[in-house]
Amino acid sequence: MTKIRHLLRSSRGQDILLFLVFVMVSYGVWMVLKLNDSSHYDFNVELKISDVPEGVHFISEVPKNLHASILDKGLNLAKIAWGGKPQLKLKYTDFSYDEINDKLTLSRQSLRSQMREIFGSNAQITATNPDSLSFIVTRRAPRKVKVIPDVDVTPVGQCVISGPVIVEPDSVLIYSPAHANTPPQTILTERLVRSEIKDTLSFELSILNSSTTKAEPAKVKVTIPVEPLMSKTRNIAVELINEPASGNVVLFPTKVPVSYLLPMSLFNAERGTVTVVADYSKRSANRIPIRITNHPKDYRAVEVSTDSVDYIFEQP
Repeated sequence: MTKIRHLLRSSRGQDILLFLVFVMVSYGVWMVLKLNDSSHYDFNVELKISDVPEGVHFISEVPKNLHASILDKGLNLAKIAWGGKPQLKLKYTDFSYDEINDKLTLSRQSLRSQMREIFGSNAQITATNPDSLSFIVTRRAPRKVKVIPDVDVTPVGQCVISGPVIVEPDSVLIYSPAHANTPPQTILTERLVRSEIKDTLSFELSILNSSTTKAEPAKVKVTIPVEPLMSKTRNIAVELINEPASGNVVLFPTKVPVSYLLPMSLFNAERGTVTVVADYSKRSANRIPIRITNHPKDYRAVEVSTDSVDYIFEQP
């Protein structure tokens, strides 16, 4: 601190202080001149629409923000920028309504007129995006339709899709204008393609609306159950078919091992049966061929350990 005081009291220190004062005064003069100059500035303008009549629904997406390019004095632009994000508050009655096409419109001229109320009459609006507003609306009652998930999912080799695809909610409300056709009974989600999946998947998928429909909710949760496959072996009784009208056929063995893959959740709680048959009509001298004729659809790579069994024919 002593060194600083000594420097400030010295001739060199006085020169530095004088220079800094000059810089600050120059900067202040430059700022005053700059703020009085006209310049361009781009604003994001928040859009709000109020006083919408009961029962009216917007089918077109209402943008949250509009973009406006303003030419005005720098001081005026700075005041607007420092005052927070500007808002354009429109009433439903500010729009023109086309009853035939169920369309609300606000012309380019009307939109700029509303903008001037925000930025002042001296501001020059050089561009807006969009340059006008147009929305499809409806008073028509919505239709409840079933959601069909458009998914193409392939698990890895040792996994399987272990159940139906779950959609939550499984139906949505579809709004459409009176002049449009009645919405179909089902509607698709956006397409989802995945491969080499090892675990259960959950995604939020958007509903595919047409230009004249709007879904509520706009998205649904889609869950695709994926499980690893487990190997299992069971001894299955062999059933004889096409047996002779008389006599008795004894099979050896009466049960054969059948191996298969199944989802892990079914390992200890199997459902369905596996059927192994021995076809007597295709017998050889001492063996009967066997094959699997039925098994649950959840099973994969179902195999029997042998292709035939021994038999003895007992005369009546």
